[in-house]
Amino acid sequence: MKRDGLKGAVLLLVVVLLVASIVLAAPHTPSELNNEGSSTRVEGTTGTAINAEAGNVSELSINHSKITDGWQGYYGNVTGQIVLDDALNNSMYTWELVNPEGEIYATRDTDGISWTAGNIICAMSAHVEAEESTLNFNLGTGQDVDGINETFAQTTHPGFNVSSTGFNADACNYSVSTYVDDTADTNRAFNETLLYSTSDTSLVYAALINPGSSDGFKDDNTNYDFQMLVAEDGHDGDTSVTDYYFYVELS
Repeated sequence: MKRDGLKGAVLLLVVVLLVASIVLAAPHTPSELNNEGSSTRVEGTTGTAINAEAGNVSELSINHSKITDGWQGYYGNVTGQIVLDDALNNSMYTWELVNPEGEIYATRDTDGISWTAGNIICAMSAHVEAEESTLNFNLGTGQDVDGINETFAQTTHPGFNVSSTGFNADACNYSVSTYVDDTADTNRAFNETLLYSTSDTSLVYAALINPGSSDGFKDDNTNYDFQMLVAEDGHDGDTSVTDYYFYVELS
């Protein structure tokens, strides 16, 4: 089965991810998305003991970390194949991809994204602001420091292709590189860029796959093929989950 206009061999896998669980949609290629491990977050459990003595005035320097109310993170590894299949996924031959390249896409659009040439563009400020409004960022006065445009604040990214549409390096204005070894990464090993589907009027998160794996966000020797952020509304104690639809394009 051929797909016109795609550069190289492309593998598409569509899944629905809930913030705390994974539901697999029916893939049309013989691949699986494995969810290994569980979601984690850090919560404070006890207070800090400081002596109080009558008649004293003491200075306290406080440095505190607050858990974000607006983001979910995903990370992991990617395997895949180039296949010669019929319409029922019966394989005549397969080729293993040792270090697959490509992108992982995530969107809240429930009806599917059109990947036709020219339909996917760089996200613009109006698209980002609309997504922030939908997911209840900036509810108080001023702008949330962890808002979408504050997070995707870089304007540099590697070049990449989305189906038959090519994006030159640094073509888009909303990009981010997640951390390596628990600190900011100037080498952009795990880059992610905001795109937009004009026909579906939907924001698309595009995380580049790092072939061969690289040190991930954990401060150890754990390697990953991808890391990505997606916005999620946990503001004002909202505990409902957000459905994201994931697409994988391997080349």
